[in-house]
Amino acid sequence: MERKEYNGWVNRATWNVALWLDNDEGLYGGMQAFMKHHKGDVTPEDAKRFCVGIFENQKTPDGIDLKKDDVEWKDIAEVIQESI
Repeated sequence: MERKEYNGWVNRATWNVALWLDNDEGLYGGMQAFMKHHKGDVTPEDAKRFCVGIFENQKTPDGIDLKKDDVEWKDIAEVIQESI
């Protein structure tokens, strides 16, 4: 299946997760707290684990399922890394 870019991101799911992380004060604060205690670079696995733990019901408020939808976790790891 071919992926289609969405607002400059690899797909809509990745864009939506990044949107919430960067634009919700509580989630952004969570990213900063995570980075304060995290040692080294954030891996895609770290990013997925963080998001699954911080988003209620493992979904964004817009319904992106973090375990089922095609989120590019490498890109989200970069978003989290850049929050400091």
